[in-house]
Amino acid sequence: MENSEQFLYGNIRNNFHRKKFCVNFQIIDEAGNRLGPNERGQICFRTPTIFNGYYDDPGATKLAYDPEGWGYTGDIGYFDDEKNIFVVDRIKNMMKFNHLIITPSEIESVINEIEGVIGSCVVGVFDAGNDIITAFVVKAENSNLSEEFVENFVNSRVIDNKKIRGGVHFLEKFPLTSTEKIKTRELKEIAEKIYRTRKNV
Repeated sequence: MENSEQFLYGNIRNNFHRKKFCVNFQIIDEAGNRLGPNERGQICFRTPTIFNGYYDDPGATKLAYDPEGWGYTGDIGYFDDEKNIFVVDRIKNMMKFNHLIITPSEIESVINEIEGVIGSCVVGVFDAGNDIITAFVVKAENSNLSEEFVENFVNSRVIDNKKIRGGVHFLEKFPLTSTEKIKTRELKEIAEKIYRTRKNV
């Protein structure tokens, strides 16, 4: 699995066998099925402490926990053969193309392999049931990279569902929040405007 844009979350083996941790983890798919090693899904946790739910808000409780007490983290991740858990993205950032779930980090890790790329941010533009993958890239000041090269580089290394179809767009810098996080919502809006304009031409 790619190690770019991910971090160690915990260890399933430790959590199951060391009682002092008192936290269990599992990875589930969209249907709630438990996944095995190196399969990406939502990270869930469960502790001996019973959560009675949000006060007077059963709807919020249902969104946060399942009937068996597993809490939804909203993080996409997986555990490796050594039972180490890795976070790779957030569920809210997930994209789909022909029913395949794609995380931006999968595409960004390929883009970031290119010499001259400082950083990248991938978003999806929803159209006809699919998310059209679009990439924003910041390149080095003296780089001769072209948007076409980046797109071809990625598309030659990923399966068809993960290909960039919304184009590659260079930026001088990413719009950032006060905590130095990329404003993906802002980039998504830009991508949507570009895509709609091109489609209507």
